[in-house]
Amino acid sequence: MSKLILDPASHLLLHPTLNTALKVLATTTGRDKLQRTLQYYSRFLAYVYERRGLVEESKRWNGLKGVFGNARKVLRMFKFLEHLQSALRLSLSTSGDWAQITQIARQVGYAGFLFFDHLGWAGNVKLLRMSKESVERANKLSQRFWLAGILLSLVNSGERFAQIRAERKRLTAPTTAEKETPEAEKKLRLHTLTAEFSAVRMQFVQDTLDFWLPASNLGIVSVSEGFAGACGTITSVMGFYQAWKKASGK
Repeated sequence: MSKLILDPASHLLLHPTLNTALKVLATTTGRDKLQRTLQYYSRFLAYVYERRGLVEESKRWNGLKGVFGNARKVLRMFKFLEHLQSALRLSLSTSGDWAQITQIARQVGYAGFLFFDHLGWAGNVKLLRMSKESVERANKLSQRFWLAGILLSLVNSGERFAQIRAERKRLTAPTTAEKETPEAEKKLRLHTLTAEFSAVRMQFVQDTLDFWLPASNLGIVSVSEGFAGACGTITSVMGFYQAWKKASGK
């Protein structure tokens, strides 16, 4: 009898999908992407219920949005230092092309966003003595840095698209040098470029959707809470999918 009970349980607990899920959730990025999905989906549902006149349901989902938002701030504490480290490592490279420059600036932008976001949060929860005006200024600066980081990431994607196209053209060109390149080596390089192109395209889509979030927070554009919630949910799911692929080794 015990074997009949334990066998299905063992299969479930040792299932590869569960193993991958645990690997993802063991990382800060994985937990952050999951909580971000729940945060923005709550924002979307709060808007939907409000439009339908279900005020109490809307308040409940707005409350959940705040819970997940605050949880993410604690989870990402000092993460701005990771972005500064990435920027420093990239600056040590000798390539010096526009793709690298925009990538460095992007990392600095995200570092500024997270730093001022946490500064504003620390003022809100009274960890730091800050006036209401100082908290608002910190929050506004965080949104400006976030927007700058996204715009720089979009420029970086454009540069990478151009580089990949140029490399593809070079590999498929009927020149003497390329004719001498082994066919297997060409195929491997083209396969790598295809994978790079897919990754850059996904980043471009994420940035295009995420753009509306800081832009609307700064009053540059006007979008509904539902639209912002939907954009955030989609990009969060995309980010979680990338973390899943990395954990599963695909």
